[in-house]
Amino acid sequence: MNNTKHKVFESIWFWWFLFTLIYTILNFSGSLGLPLPLGGYVMGFFGLFVPFGLWSSFLLVALHVPSIVALFVFIGLMIFANKKLKTKEIVLWKRILINLLILLLITTLVDFMRGTFFESWKIMFSGGDLDMGF
Repeated sequence: MNNTKHKVFESIWFWWFLFTLIYTILNFSGSLGLPLPLGGYVMGFFGLFVPFGLWSSFLLVALHVPSIVALFVFIGLMIFANKKLKTKEIVLWKRILINLLILLLITTLVDFMRGTFFESWKIMFSGGDLDMGF
């Protein structure tokens, strides 16, 4: 893509950061007792694209060996996906969808690597009511 106007939207890192920010804001809102949109299902949806959320942040990763491994895999896959997608001529809306699909797959893989099988999906379907662990 030669159009530099939308370059930031092409990066998988942008979408990870944006969804992590939204997820964190919604999570904090719920923690403060503020009503969550649709009872936390919106937060759960954004969490599907956030391999390392509020309770499993990079600071807490050091306490759990599978999370450390998952962090390195996450970073490696993000770098690989970003580089690979940069070489492809894909229209912007398709690139965004591909980025989100890759984030969804990485989140599911990270859940498995950390021993929290389908935790992100459980959180979404429970409306964010699950107790978050590592």
